Amino acid sequence: MTQQENLSDSLAQAINDFYRRTDELYHDAAKRVGLADCTFEIMYSLMIYDGLTQTQLQMAGFSPKQTISSSVKRLQQQGLVEARTDGRTNRIFLTKAGRAFTRRKIRPVYDAERSAAAIFSPAKQKAIMKSIERYTEALATRFEALDI
Repeated sequence: MTQQENLSDSLAQAINDFYRRTDELYHDAAKRVGLADCTFEIMYSLMIYDGLTQTQLQMAGFSPKQTISSSVKRLQQQGLVEARTDGRTNRIFLTKAGRAFTRRKIRPVYDAERSAAAIFSPAKQKAIMKSIERYTEALATRFEALDI
């Protein structure tokens, strides 16, 4: 194996380890807040972009449609979200209680993410974002080309 191949193997493993570790960190954060992963993702997404459709929530959290639907119903029963229809589109919004909940429980996670990112200079942050985007695009291209 060449040095380039060894380095590529190491990088691929480091990226896989990163995804696994961050997934564990977010799972633990959701647990500490007292929410299931999907419910945490919904509240987090609504904190940032209030008024999302269930399809948008599904794409934001990668949870199946049925899981999103049942989680939204549960959050409605708890008084944390409400559904509103604007024309033909049903959108989910935080209630006053939901906004208070996210300020107390979800916002600290968001702030921790920003604080962790701030360990890098602005130039390094831009370079990391560009590298992640470039890697993701390359991976998508290669996955699409697979004959499986």
